[in-house]
Amino acid sequence: MDAKTATACNSCTLHLVHLCYERSLGFRLFREPLVFGMRALSWWHDVDPYAWPVRNEACRGCIRFRKNVLKQVSPSFRVLNDRFNPLFNRWRDSIVSEAERAEAKRIPIDRGLKT
Repeated sequence: MDAKTATACNSCTLHLVHLCYERSLGFRLFREPLVFGMRALSWWHDVDPYAWPVRNEACRGCIRFRKNVLKQVSPSFRVLNDRFNPLFNRWRDSIVSEAERAEAKRIPIDRGLKT
């Protein structure tokens, strides 16, 4: 996988997650085990999200890099992502406003990350 594909995104989920964490403890309790699972699968598949240059310093440490690569290399991750990502998105979208989601879509464009 090339660096551009690994670091591409269409919406700043990290921005929205920070808003959700401020507003809902339950959301944090739901998301953190998912992030732990991604880190474990990354270790298993030898995925190093720091292997690619960060095109914008504000994105350093974003889980998106890991997720993009895991979608390519891990059938297990694809199955789990297909199951949990819609739940995650629905809950996230119930916590943040439409305007906040629109703002999150502008962030990758401003940072030169839009695919």
